[in-house]
Amino acid sequence: MSGRSRLKDIDSSKQAGYVPYRIARRLTNDSDMSMRERTTLRQQLRAFADGRIIDSDGGESECYNFYDWFCKGTSLKNKAEALFKKLERILPLLPGVDQENTYVFFKNNCPMCGSLYDDFRICDLESGDVIYCITPSCGHDSSRGEASIWGRANKFDGPLVTATGWGELVKKLKDPSVLAGK
Repeated sequence: MSGRSRLKDIDSSKQAGYVPYRIARRLTNDSDMSMRERTTLRQQLRAFADGRIIDSDGGESECYNFYDWFCKGTSLKNKAEALFKKLERILPLLPGVDQENTYVFFKNNCPMCGSLYDDFRICDLESGDVIYCITPSCGHDSSRGEASIWGRANKFDGPLVTATGWGELVKKLKDPSVLAGK
């Protein structure tokens, strides 16, 4: 079974807490992945500025920081570049994201009723827990094209912010009260 297939099997549980480090430990039986081996969001952004895309474990691969995908593998690099640009745009507007204590990974989603869409997840470096899940353009038929931010502030029990599109979401976040206390 390929690594990608095993990742899909693990992802089928749909548990929000499953992120690359936990998956990596299960696939490699390496329970000793230390903090120093993990890549910070700051390191990922620096690498992107240098023209490289590194995974949340610090490596470069044909996955381009995606841990699950349903699209053609040849499109992952372009998708990753677009998601990193969106991350750079929105990061200063997100409260509580310390670039030294977080990392990001990407996911390509395939809803039963809708089309493929991407999101990125900002995670706590120590625990691996997702802090924010940001969807620039939803593919679900019921909310096609909408942008949203989901977060642990409300235990992912609905979006923290929604907008008709990415531009409107960024505009909403420029008002600090939108995510204040969330």
